[in-house]
Parts: sequence; structure tokens; C-alpha cells
Amino acid sequence: MALSLAKSLENASLRRELKKEALKKFDGDYDVLYAQFKDRVVDGYTVQERLVGETSIGSSNTLRHTSVDSAAQTIAKLQLAVPVHCEDWDTEQFVPLVAYIPQDFDEGITKQIKAFDSKGNVHWLDAQAEPTVPVVVVGMNERTDANGNINDRLYNPTAKRIAGKAEYMYQIKCTNISAIENWALGAPELEYYIAGSRKATAVEIVKGSYYKPKKRKDIDNKWVNLDRFIFTWNRPDYDDYIAVKWVEIDDTGALKPLTIKWTSKIKLDDKVEIGPELSYDFSKLDRFDDAGTMTVWQGESFGDGGVVYDTGYMAFKLDSK
Repeated sequence: MALSLAKSLENASLRRELKKEALKKFDGDYDVLYAQFKDRVVDGYTVQERLVGETSIGSSNTLRHTSVDSAAQTIAKLQLAVPVHCEDWDTEQFVPLVAYIPQDFDEGITKQIKAFDSKGNVHWLDAQAEPTVPVVVVGMNERTDANGNINDRLYNPTAKRIAGKAEYMYQIKCTNISAIENWALGAPELEYYIAGSRKATAVEIVKGSYYKPKKRKDIDNKWVNLDRFIFTWNRPDYDDYIAVKWVEIDDTGALKPLTIKWTSKIKLDDKVEIGPELSYDFSKLDRFDDAGTMTVWQGESFGDGGVVYDTGYMAFKLDSK
């Protein structure tokens, strides 16, 4: 399919149509579900007819027709994406390479991604270095379910500010975005979990608050405002420390338990006493890359804009209001 699409993108009208559809960002990223795009008519032929015929409409290549048609019918999550530089794509002049995500793709290990140009030539792209020009990528959509429907995990912060010391997730940014989400997969799907303790017994505070940036570059070492209520940090309801765990949600890989481990600490007379090791199991299995955990102390001084924490992958600001 990637090879057929690469050849078909010689057609400027198809390039314009693909960019137009990608810019709609139906799932928050520059993704286009093939099942919803294949019947689009471009210069008298559907997208699927163009792919089936490669560069000549009406090809009798039965094997290729069967392969493309089978993919469209059986893989609801199949997508065409423009993960980088979509808005800057000059569709009148620039014919992009088309890459694909293989089944054994591992964003932490894979070094090269195979791509094709419009003449059918093979190119190998650096999997870890973001291209400087638009690239179309054929793969599986990470933001839809098995039927191709949006998996809406967006957190809707409806909690009101209440009396007492309210804690907020004020701002976030990715400090090492390539380590948690490969450029070929677009913008990262981020989620944070928070646990604390009550009399040294671990308790749940936030069971997964989800965020996806509109663009990959929006959160790449740039602060994004969230201003999401977490909880009211009152004693004796909660002890002095909480733990914040960040993950990047994946669509592939093994299911893993979501747990947080941290050390309980108590500060008395300017001396920190180390307490027991604590852990909390959120009773949830998911596919994710671990983006680090930070322990937060209630007594830290807040300046304008709160306190900054950095896991090495994710930086975040907590504010108290």
C-alpha cells in the first residue's frame, strides 16, 4: 500500500486532497483513516482505484487489487498520516516519500524506516531523527478502537476550586519527546497518574488524566497550559508526599500494569525522615512507555507559576491555589 500510494502521489490533486483531509485532524493529529478516505473521488477516480492501479488507472494486477481492497475492508484502524510538517506541505510542488510502520516496529529500538518515492525507489529514513520535510506514513491509528471509532480518553476538568489548598497540574512539556514517541507516530498521547498516602497507606488520587497536543511541536520543549484540578491537599486526609507518574500511551506492545512506587517521607523540625517504600496499583492494564515518576513534597515553596518538576522525559508545573 505504501508503494502504491507513493506512486499515486504524483497526482497533485491527490496530494491536495490528502493534505486537506489530514488538516481536519479528526483525532487530534494529522491522521486520515483509509476506510473513510478510499472512496473519495479525485480527478474522476476514487483514491482506492488510484492505489489499485498504481500509476496507471485500470491495472489488471489482481493480486495488488486484492491486497489493497482486503486491507481497506479488514483493517479499520489503517491510516494515512502526515505526522510532521503537514501544514507546511506545498502540495503543488513537493511530492513526499511514503513510509510505513512494520508489524515489528519498536520506537525505542528501530533505527530505520523504509519509504518509497513516486518512482518506486526505496529510501531509508532515520527513525530517531525527525525529517525536515513532510513524509506520509502508512500505519495503524493509535487513537481509535478496533472498529475505527475515536477512543475518547480526554480528561474533562470539571472540578471546581474549593476551600483549602487546591493542587493543580498547571503546565506540561516533553523534554525528550523522541524517547517516548517516534516522529513517525505523530504527536504523543500522554497520561498522568497520581497516588499519595494516608497515615502511610497508599491511596489513589488521579487514575489517568489524558492529554494529546494538537501538534507534535506544540509540546516539544514548549509549555502547554492545562490548569487541571488534582485534589485539595489537606491534613490528615493526605500525608506530606504524593507521586506523579507519566506514561505515553501506545497501540502496540505488551499490556502492563499501571503502578506507582515511591518513598514516603516526613519532614519534622527541618529534618527529613525517610519512611516506608510505598506502591499503588491502579488495577489497570495498558500499553505504554514509561515517561518517569516524580515525588512531590507538600511543603515546597511556590513562586509565580508554581514548582517545576522534570522526570527526564516530561516536565510539569504544579500550582497551589
